[in-house]
Amino acid sequence: MRIDVPAIMRDNETRTIDVAPYLNVKVGRTMAPVRFLSEALGLVVEWLPESRQVVLTDGWQKIVLTVDSPEALVNDRVVTMDCAPQLLAPGRVFAPLRFICETSEQQ
Repeated sequence: MRIDVPAIMRDNETRTIDVAPYLNVKVGRTMAPVRFLSEALGLVVEWLPESRQVVLTDGWQKIVLTVDSPEALVNDRVVTMDCAPQLLAPGRVFAPLRFICETSEQQ
């Protein structure tokens, strides 16, 4: 993924997305669309509108992100991110790219 480029390259295949990652200049973090990135990493994504949470699972791991909260749950353990996920129009949740990638890689 690249900032302001609405595409992702994985396994020599380019997939286009409708929203591009952006730079959160306050903390210097690339913010990526959670659903697209997570599904590209093989995670199942569930949106819980009442609690404004995104639940990411892959069979053995569960990551819960809450919009506007820097605290995430990773297998029921609280982990603090350096910036909170954000809900942006049109109904897209963005979260720190590095956090999603590194957390989903941990086994």
